[in-house]
Amino acid sequence: MRLTAAEKEKKDEVEVFNLQQEIKKQQREFVELLGLDQKENKIIQELNQAKKELAQAEKELIICQEGEKLDLDKASELMNLTIPSRKEKVKKIEKEANRNVLRKYFINREDIALTIAQKYDLSIGKILADEQQKLLFLPVILQQRVKGQKQALRAVSDAIFRARAGVQDPNHPLASFLFVGPTGVGKTEVALTIAEQLFDQKKNLIRLDMTEFSEPHSISKLIGSPPGYIGFEERPRLEVIREKMYSVILFDEIEKSHPEAINILLQILDNGFLTLANGREVNFRNTIIILTTNLGSELYFEGKKMDEIKEELNFELKSHFRPEFLNRLDEIVFFNPLSREVIKEIIIKELDLFIQRVAQEKNITL
Repeated sequence: MRLTAAEKEKKDEVEVFNLQQEIKKQQREFVELLGLDQKENKIIQELNQAKKELAQAEKELIICQEGEKLDLDKASELMNLTIPSRKEKVKKIEKEANRNVLRKYFINREDIALTIAQKYDLSIGKILADEQQKLLFLPVILQQRVKGQKQALRAVSDAIFRARAGVQDPNHPLASFLFVGPTGVGKTEVALTIAEQLFDQKKNLIRLDMTEFSEPHSISKLIGSPPGYIGFEERPRLEVIREKMYSVILFDEIEKSHPEAINILLQILDNGFLTLANGREVNFRNTIIILTTNLGSELYFEGKKMDEIKEELNFELKSHFRPEFLNRLDEIVFFNPLSREVIKEIIIKELDLFIQRVAQEKNITL
């Protein structure tokens, strides 16, 4: 049916009206989007400024840690007050940006972190934490938790910094240390602190008492027994690294282990992996290896200066361990004997922690 001229004119008028309404609608939406875009740009500018201020505080923290004298007061203020405050500001602005952002360019980093955390038994919080942040705080946290070992802690921190900077061989463990000193000077506490700070959890410290591996037959506990031998069905102690690829492995009192255990460690330090008796390969390239020894502990109680003690300890180490083993280590760290002042400081610290625990658990004020 053909439309009359009047009907066609009326239809055209309706279409023109509808188009005009659509144009007005699009114009309103454009103005709204323009306003949102301007708001988003403002938020982005605020976020960039907040991140700049945070970076400045982190730079100041690094400066506080440089040189012979560590400014712990300033470093603690930056780490415990300034940097957390600026981090919170960044977080707040990021939340505001998430509510107003018009475009999404990347996969959510929380989703990626959750996947990695589930696969490798890590804390999602530590994955999301910036790698630079973890390293930045490590020297200060070590100084707060371990008293009287400034030079030793600096040596440990510097070695880990070098490893994270990518100058280490990627086919070796992240870092390897031999901690030398008597019982009670903080060797295990350093290992625990590194595990908590870099890998977030105490359970990421794997401790092996090497006195258990002093006999030839006991080595099978470490790497397993070949098929057909007694103990083949028992799980090797080192196989746990397959589940905890990111961890600190503490080989305690290494001097008491059988020489074959040293050969196993040499393979780990050389290649970054170990093949167990059951044929499974264990990757150590994302681990930090820490060995401890009490060799020469009696020297600490003879009233000698630390330089003299170190010289004699070096002789003891070279007499007990093969040169190729000592040369594979990233750092041999000598711990100082504890002075009366340091012991007093440790006692006060432990008493404070005890009082806090009693107050929280028993609701008792001491």
